[in-house]
Amino acid sequence: MDWIISIVGGFVGAFIAITFTIIVERYRKPKIRLEKPEIVSGTYADGTRSTTARLSITNEMLQKYKSWINRRVAINCYGYIDFYDTETKRYIKERMPIKWSYEPGLESLPTGHILIRRFRDVSFVDVHPGEEQLIDVASRYNDDKQCYG
Repeated sequence: MDWIISIVGGFVGAFIAITFTIIVERYRKPKIRLEKPEIVSGTYADGTRSTTARLSITNEMLQKYKSWINRRVAINCYGYIDFYDTETKRYIKERMPIKWSYEPGLESLPTGHILIRRFRDVSFVDVHPGEEQLIDVASRYNDDKQCYG
C-alpha cells in the first residue's frame, strides 16, 4: 500500500512542478504593446519642416508582485505595414518594412544625389522589458501634398 502512495505522490509532485514551470515561462515571454499613433512636428537644421506619424512599441514590465520573474527581451523585432483603402483592398501592392525612428531615412551620397532605402530593406531591433522603440510610419516635408513612408 505504501508503494501506491509513493507513486501517486510522485505524480502529484510532478504535476505541480510542471504546472508551476509552465506558468512562470508564460510570464517570462515578451509582451509587446503597440501604442496609438502620435503626430510629431519638427524642424531640421537646414530649415526643413516635417510632420511625422509615429507609433511606439513597448515590451511591458511585470507587475511588482511578479518582479522576481525576469521578462525576456523581444529579440530581432521587425514588421511590415500594409496600406488599405476603404474597401479593404490593398492600396499599395507591396508591403512596406517598418522604419525605426533612430534610422536615417534618406542618405546623401558624395555626388549630391540621395540614396533612398530599398523597399525590401528590413531592419531588426531588440526591445528590452520596460523599453520603448519608435516607428515612423509616414512623414510630410515642408507642407508637401505627398507623404513618404
